[in-house]
Amino acid sequence: MEKVNKGALGGYGKSKSPDDYTHVIYTKDEHLEILADKKKSKNDISDLEKKHKSELEHYKKSADNKIAEIRTQANERIAEAHAEAAEHRNRADIATQLDKALQK
Repeated sequence: MEKVNKGALGGYGKSKSPDDYTHVIYTKDEHLEILADKKKSKNDISDLEKKHKSELEHYKKSADNKIAEIRTQANERIAEAHAEAAEHRNRADIATQLDKALQK
């Protein structure tokens, strides 16, 4: 890699100071290495995105299963409560009928 400054007429000249340059000229091998690193980085990003998507689907499915489990338990409790209420109503009806029979 060579650090250079672009001249007024469009040419390039070596930089006088290591920290004072406007352009960088890479060798072919350096350029190919940069392209390979870029491609690897893009592949890494793609892999991470796929992994993230997979984990997100897993957590969503897990949450949906938990919701379904909670709904099932709630429905069972509601059914038990309805059955208990029906039993109490039935007992109350019987008690009312017995009371009416005793009052006659």
